[in-house]
Amino acid sequence: MGSRTNFLKLMMESDEQFLRDLGERIRELRKARGLTQNELAERMGVTQALIASYESARRSVPLRKLCMLTDVFGVSMEELVGRSVPRRRKSGPPSRMERRLSEIEKLPRSEKQFVMRMLDNALAHAR
Repeated sequence: MGSRTNFLKLMMESDEQFLRDLGERIRELRKARGLTQNELAERMGVTQALIASYESARRSVPLRKLCMLTDVFGVSMEELVGRSVPRRRKSGPPSRMERRLSEIEKLPRSEKQFVMRMLDNALAHAR
């Protein structure tokens, strides 16, 4: 029975580490896209407290919410859960789009939110 207990303990530790890693990836992706926890929560139809609990690994993320996160972040499920390495950026100088995104990232929060709303509207009309 000792070996079974050790196995279960190892599996639980592995699951806990997976949730910590997933929470960190969610936080990194959210910040890379210039989103606050509140903004991400609004896009997903959940509370800011729930996003915080995912990022801190206090709660596991249901599959339905994982799918929503892939849509919001524009990544594959594999990338979100850490099964693949994100594509590397091409070498050379940053593209015009990357330079613009870098400029937007430096804006004050209220101006950044304004730009994000404008982009969201433009993208919605382009579809």
